[in-house]
Amino acid sequence: MKAKQIECIDRGKSMNYFLDSWRPGFHLSPPDGWMSDPVGLCQMNGIYHFFFLYTPGDPTGRSTKVWGHFQGRSLTEMKYEGIAIAAGEHERDGVYPGSALVDEHGMNLFYSGIIRCAPGECPDDENRISNQLLICSEDGRDFSRKTLLLSNPDYPDNLTLMIRDPNVWKENDRYYMVLAAGMKDSPPDGDAAAPSSASSIDEAESCTDGGRKSHRSRPGNGCALVYTSKDRIHWDYLKEYYIPEGFGYQWECPDYFHLDGKTVLSVCPQGLDQEDYHFQNHYSAGYFFVEGETRGGQLVRRESFHEWDQGFDFYAPQTFEDAAGRRILLAWAGMPDASYTNLTTDKEGWQGILTVPRQLSVRNGRILQRPVDEILALRQTRLAPMNGEPVSYENGTGELMIGDGDGSVRVRIGSLLQPNVVTLQYEEGVVTLSLESGVRRLSARAAAAAQAEGAVLAADSLVGREDIAEAAAKASGGRKLRRAKVGALRNLRILVDSSIIEIFINDGEHVMTTRYYPNHKDSKVRMVNAEYGLRSCQSWEYREMDVPFPV
Repeated sequence: MKAKQIECIDRGKSMNYFLDSWRPGFHLSPPDGWMSDPVGLCQMNGIYHFFFLYTPGDPTGRSTKVWGHFQGRSLTEMKYEGIAIAAGEHERDGVYPGSALVDEHGMNLFYSGIIRCAPGECPDDENRISNQLLICSEDGRDFSRKTLLLSNPDYPDNLTLMIRDPNVWKENDRYYMVLAAGMKDSPPDGDAAAPSSASSIDEAESCTDGGRKSHRSRPGNGCALVYTSKDRIHWDYLKEYYIPEGFGYQWECPDYFHLDGKTVLSVCPQGLDQEDYHFQNHYSAGYFFVEGETRGGQLVRRESFHEWDQGFDFYAPQTFEDAAGRRILLAWAGMPDASYTNLTTDKEGWQGILTVPRQLSVRNGRILQRPVDEILALRQTRLAPMNGEPVSYENGTGELMIGDGDGSVRVRIGSLLQPNVVTLQYEEGVVTLSLESGVRRLSARAAAAAQAEGAVLAADSLVGREDIAEAAAKASGGRKLRRAKVGALRNLRILVDSSIIEIFINDGEHVMTTRYYPNHKDSKVRMVNAEYGLRSCQSWEYREMDVPFPV
């Protein structure tokens, strides 16, 4: 079937897209509606293909999920191609996450299809059917008929039916599939105690069901389910990865890959207890280093688990290897079931951004993440600010690099009317990311300076208005504080883009990502002020990517 072109964007909405000051300049976002998980990431015949979970026209994410599609010859020159996979017989209630495998058959897209059962509709009173499907393409535009690979009777009895998100790879002439899953009860010899009360299994749809409320505690134990196949069509159960003592009640969005001589299993565990420096979000995303051979008794150990990102907005990461041999990661810069909000949902009719593509490498037992080199081509004006001297990015997009020194660092990111929307501070081995709820009143001198830099300041937007503090509080969307223990601070690299910030610490040993929403009245002027002692500092303004959408 032909990939469908979306028809919900009229010329008026297209104009709103370009007038929306919260639209990112060099991060991918949906034409309208709701975007979450990056899925089916791959490169074929020199073309990058990024699919994503999508509800066209519905920024809440509650409508039936489909797969949207970007493609391009460069990671900074992508074009929106419309809907690639729509709901059908086997995915009546949504096309859910999956992965891509490019081989002699072309592009193979493996994904989950969900059917929620009415009473008496499913056998044995099961509440849903979780199907795993395959659809293929030779050119990334035209797709084959869908093939059903696995369904409820094919799964072990000890698992819930929240089985989805197939990740497929090929190794030694065999195909392997790892699936997100959760055990109904703790595994044998496990010591995870069931809570006194629990929600129903259907309450948390995580990376795929925007807005549903869930609980941190729930009976059972998260795991990853592994199958193997000779022909990618017929699959046999192989084993499960899990932590015997318990590690959350559900593992989502699994990704299995090899990197610099290490074997990695990335998962999104739900139900981890919050700690001061770890698992601070409602759900987590991280990776294990896997021990052992694929078909043998491979192990994952809790002590090898590291979080990918310790900011507010990061979930459902997926990686792929491109033609240059780079392992590249993208994630949804969002968080399901979070207590904080995303203001674009109500004000602009869209929600969701993807992180910049990040290249991965291993050093000293950790995976390092850094923006792919293609991002460097977006640099324009180079700035060399002095310590404590603010720099402005006129279109709201830019980069700040600080390094070569010791001692504390404080970086404040905001707008001309909201000087301290985001504050990043390093002191005594800890990086603190805070989104402040107040705003300092502008002095007459500061207001004059702002106007001199081209800011359009309405008289009622300056001083003495109670709604200024309220507007500043809205800019955080309810986000407050995140911390990361990083030891000695060697360097910082900060990407600022309209309504998203990505912070890379110590060459990407730690990363913190957050959305934020400065006042629309400031257009896209962003002000960055850094205090960094004897360190060096460089900054660049960025040009925006050209991402064509239908009009």
